[in-house]
Amino acid sequence: MNWGKGILITIIVFLVGTAIMIIIAVNSSYDLVANNYYEQGIKYQDKIEKINRTNALPEKAGIEFLGNAVSISMPRMFAAGKINGTVIFYRPSNAGRDFRVPLQLDSENKMILSTDKLEKGFWKVQIEWNVETAQYFNESFFTIN
Repeated sequence: MNWGKGILITIIVFLVGTAIMIIIAVNSSYDLVANNYYEQGIKYQDKIEKINRTNALPEKAGIEFLGNAVSISMPRMFAAGKINGTVIFYRPSNAGRDFRVPLQLDSENKMILSTDKLEKGFWKVQIEWNVETAQYFNESFFTIN
């Protein structure tokens, strides 16, 4: 084999490899953390204020993973009818699995949500809630095995 054939084979292998990488890159799916990440970035200071307000409460709100359910408990210093909000289940690896549930508390300011239909893996649970005009935010993480 001479130099000309070796150079030609090298160029062909390089072009085929580049074409394969382009095809893989075009056909792979990607999920953004959020579709409106720019707007959320601008409003991040509001989220920090909600978290600080939540941390300043004498009685803490809680999110606990119980294996087959998620238990949400809100401070009993607030009447159950005064708390409004949303529970967000966020799946970082697949945005198509994200969903929201309205916060519906019982008389003890608790809510139990089943995790039976959630796929295995890492989940983030966020609670955006308010009492009258004050807004609060909690989040927790868990893994389903």
